Amino acid sequence: MRCIIFTFPVLFLSLEQTGSVYDGIIGGHEARPHSKPYMAFITFSPTADSEIKMQCGGSLIHPEFVLTAAHCKGFNYKVLLGAHDLEKMDGKEQESFVEKIIPHENFTKVKKGDDIMLLKIIPRAKLTTATNVTRLPQRQDEDIVNHICNVAGWGYIDNDTLATKLMEVNLHILNMNACGKNSCYAKNRICAGDPIDGVKNIYRGDSGGPLICNGVQEGIVSTTNGNGKPPAIFTRVSAYLDWIAMNIKKFQ
Repeated sequence: MRCIIFTFPVLFLSLEQTGSVYDGIIGGHEARPHSKPYMAFITFSPTADSEIKMQCGGSLIHPEFVLTAAHCKGFNYKVLLGAHDLEKMDGKEQESFVEKIIPHENFTKVKKGDDIMLLKIIPRAKLTTATNVTRLPQRQDEDIVNHICNVAGWGYIDNDTLATKLMEVNLHILNMNACGKNSCYAKNRICAGDPIDGVKNIYRGDSGGPLICNGVQEGIVSTTNGNGKPPAIFTRVSAYLDWIAMNIKKFQ
């Protein structure tokens, strides 16, 4: 069967660029400071010699590893942990550099599947109340359809303004068929964000961030509609547990 892939604009932008009125966490609100200690704010350049800065989200899953999306692959990374307000640091932040990027070997920008990547960071994170690891799923067959899950990020919040404070929104998990043509990769993806709930979604600048369901990271922000309207697609973490474990063991 031929799968026709759901098209979408690049989900991370230069910090100087603007997006549509739907950019960033849509229909959400500011998260309580340090209530999501696993969140990582990632900046990088698209090429080795570029001065352009792009951004993605991510999650700390091990003191030496951050989980994010493979389409966030780049150069000259900086990873900020323990952050909330990017303009008013409170001393709980930890900055790391990336020693090794580990994108999934099957990811391509044409195929769009297998949108998962590990970043090995240095120095390793010090676990505190503001910086801690997220919980990964234990089962690969967990059914979370109809669950209400949470996603957070520092993406755009209006036509030309990036969030300085961590924003969050709750999304309804849908059957993969609700995401149309993306359903051909259903076992590796999650569809979230019911249009009936209004305009609640993720968008540019939120790529790579974690989708948390009942305290467990079930997804990674991957793709969404070009107009920012729900639903959106997340990489299903439970489909990659062996891949994650293998690469942590290999590069630790």
